[in-house]
Amino acid sequence: MRDFAAAALDGRQFSTEWGTLPTVGIRDLIELKKTQRLGDYPIISALTLRLLEEAKPSRATLAWAAANLFTLEAFFPFNEEYPARVETPPHHAPDSLLKVAGQPMDDVAASVLAAANE
Repeated sequence: MRDFAAAALDGRQFSTEWGTLPTVGIRDLIELKKTQRLGDYPIISALTLRLLEEAKPSRATLAWAAANLFTLEAFFPFNEEYPARVETPPHHAPDSLLKVAGQPMDDVAASVLAAANE
């Protein structure tokens, strides 16, 4: 976890009817949500994809993103958009998924999807 000053730089301010609300940045929110509650992991994956939408990601950001995608529904849009990410795959990525880089989910064998889902 980063220190407060570094995290504050990535925070956002939202204007609401209650006034301006400060929030943490997406990366910090993702780290805070990693609590081992299974229900949080689809949210973490969606937040990761959201972060990628905001700017052209670097290789380091793509490697970080690949390590923070926990559902196949999030992985495959990422897989199609950034097939070059196989150059820096996360340590937990199954080899079978690395072989389908850039392919849409519908074109991947059910056995590969089942293995990845485990």
